[in-house]
Amino acid sequence: MDKSKNAYPDYSYFHQKNDLALYQICGYNKVLAQLNMSLEQTLKGFYEVHLFNKYGYPALKLNYPNIEDSWLNKCRILFPELDSVVKQYNTYVQYDEIDKDIIRLSKPLKMTEGKSLLLNKYYEINEDSSEIRVILNCIFGSNTLLGYVKPFKEKHYHNLFDLLNNEEVYYEFYEEYQKTNIDFLLSHDVIKKSKDGQLSMPDNDFKIILKSLWEYRACSYWHYSEKGMRYLDEMLNKGWLIKNDNLLTKEEKRYFSYYMDNGEFTNGFAYRNLYAHGCIISEEDTEKHHIAYLVFLRLLTILVLKIEDDLWCATKAFVTGILSTTK
Repeated sequence: MDKSKNAYPDYSYFHQKNDLALYQICGYNKVLAQLNMSLEQTLKGFYEVHLFNKYGYPALKLNYPNIEDSWLNKCRILFPELDSVVKQYNTYVQYDEIDKDIIRLSKPLKMTEGKSLLLNKYYEINEDSSEIRVILNCIFGSNTLLGYVKPFKEKHYHNLFDLLNNEEVYYEFYEEYQKTNIDFLLSHDVIKKSKDGQLSMPDNDFKIILKSLWEYRACSYWHYSEKGMRYLDEMLNKGWLIKNDNLLTKEEKRYFSYYMDNGEFTNGFAYRNLYAHGCIISEEDTEKHHIAYLVFLRLLTILVLKIEDDLWCATKAFVTGILSTTK
């Protein structure tokens, strides 16, 4: 409640995980330095060589700073590569090639605006659907108290999902005020009731989908089994989900915006203004620039891996013959 509606939810747990990621990047780089390597060289080899050898992706050269450069100059050199990597891939999506003239003449493209090769890369929660919000809250939320039922109250299950995964639960265990939500889930085929009244979830594929929607608000369609894809298509037809053809999910784009721009969030870092728009910055604040550079390395790693994942998914779509989903 201490955040404004336009603030990114960077609470203490978020900062703990973010700090851990920074330490890991820093430590990984030190280990590589002992082997006369660097994370930058590793990313460059993965991007330029691995993606071409495995998928035929014709990436342009990835620039990275020299080891003796100051942290400020390192940031100024690496930051444009983030946008460049996404712009190259977006050009590949549109034209099936990476043409330097097209890239040079086309309008600027932020890293959050890159497209996927697939029309249905992600299935994300439809914010206009109240049904899916209620379903996810009933399954995973603790406020409904559906995980708090006799004879398992002393086990303190956090939610209905955990309860059904660990116990044999029967419809008769619930009080009348709780049965309203149980009946809602039954009417939408989210849970099943056997002849003797035992409640359960359909199968493991469906559980994985619901858990991904709750945790990430999105499912990467091509990473699911055929049964999982059918579930996702059914949820799409019910209006619970929408398709996304971007390289990043909506939540991933928000994460990038939190660091890069100050247009969406009031508490963001606005690194784009600092390192890409010619702002006058003190070179003496080395710790600040060092942290920013480690963040750029992490975001670049994410982007390169997202491109590799998109190429893998497009290959799977092609091999399975579902060509109508590719661009």
